[in-house]
Order: sequence, then structure tokens, then C-alpha cells
Amino acid sequence: MSHVQRPGLSRRVLPLLLIPLGLQAGMARAETQHLALNGHNAVSALHAKSLLGSVDGTFSQVKGQLDYDLSDQTCKVDMTMIVDSLKVDRAVMRKLMLSGALLDADKYPTMHFTGHCVPVVRNGRVITQLVGDLTMRDQSHPVSFVTEMIFHHNTLVKLRSTTTFDQRRWGVSTMLHTVHPMVSSTAEITLDADTP
Repeated sequence: MSHVQRPGLSRRVLPLLLIPLGLQAGMARAETQHLALNGHNAVSALHAKSLLGSVDGTFSQVKGQLDYDLSDQTCKVDMTMIVDSLKVDRAVMRKLMLSGALLDADKYPTMHFTGHCVPVVRNGRVITQLVGDLTMRDQSHPVSFVTEMIFHHNTLVKLRSTTTFDQRRWGVSTMLHTVHPMVSSTAEITLDADTP
């Protein structure tokens, strides 16, 4: 699902997330924050590989909402990417990505991710996963992102989520094995726009 050098569609897909808000870690009481997502605070990017080279794309049109409660470490994300807004450095690669064999922007104008944060213990430490469903080409399948929480002093300023998935599950063609089936996706949400 992403911005300074934002990765492209094939470099960061999907799913999905950066949001400006500014949540204080020492909040006096539990309070759910609501943030409307847009192309300024949310980034969804994809990274893919083909025989023509790597494809990196970023969706410039993103909308949705993030609900986050820092006191109990919960979050819900609902994000939609406009497929035709995908920015790719090379025009030929953008045309390939939006073609009927791959994302098929004409027939399927949006991609959508909805999910929630889940704490998971891995190698003796707690990490956060963003678990949900990715809808692409009118098909929905489960996807889990590993989410990094980035703090500035005691303030959460960013959520950065990454995953890799097999795009064939959504009916995307490998074009006779010229396109690698595995795609990486990054989503970033910026919670505090004033923090670098």
C-alpha cells in the first residue's frame, strides 16, 4: 500500500502508509485518534521485477482512515489506492503495470486494504503486524505487514509497514514468466508532519 523518493508500484505495493498526526506516548487517558489518509500523509508503493528490469511505483492518490489508540497499542487502517495514479519512473514500465495482464487499471480502478494491528512475539521480542485483506482486481486475500513504529522522543511519528506477496493469487499474469510473481509492498503513515 506511499514523499522523498517514494518507491514505485512494483517496489512498494500495496498495501500501504504514512500519516501526520502527533500522538503523545504519555497520554493521560485512553483516546482513539482518527486520521483521514490522503496522498500527503499516506504512501503506498510497490516493487516488482521483470526481464525489463525492476519496477518501482508509488500511488499518488490515496484515501482512507487510520484509527489508533497508543495506550493499548491498537490500530485500524482502511486505505484505498487509485490504480491509475501509479507513478513509475519509466513510461514503458508504467504502461506495463497498468495493462490488462497486470493491474488492469481500466477494469479495476482501485486497490483497497483494510486491517488492524496485532502484537506478535518473534525471536523473544514483540513486533507489530498489520493484518488484513488486500483487494486487487476485485479479489480479496489476506496479507500481513510487519509494522515499524517510529518515535521522535516520546511521540509516535510514523508507521511503516512492509510485506511481500505472490500477485498470482489476485489473478495477475507473469506474462510467460517475464514478470516475477513476488511483489514487495510498503505502506507508510506519517503521524507528525512537522518531524523530519
